[in-house]
Amino acid sequence: MSAVEFAPDDLDEDDLEALAEMSDDELAELYEDPGPDDPLAGYARPVNRLPPGINPYRGIDDLHPL
Repeated sequence: MSAVEFAPDDLDEDDLEALAEMSDDELAELYEDPGPDDPLAGYARPVNRLPPGINPYRGIDDLHPL
């Protein structure tokens, strides 16, 4: 799985509506199979994966979302 940068502002109303209409299986496939067309691909972090390491140069305005 490759790392994909995600910004909440990247989603428009059509994307949100499409996500709301997806079944649980379709959402699971979206998270498991990242691709360039998927706005949320790779965004979900498995519970058992460690968070990113501490970066002393990171500012409050560029922290990763929870």
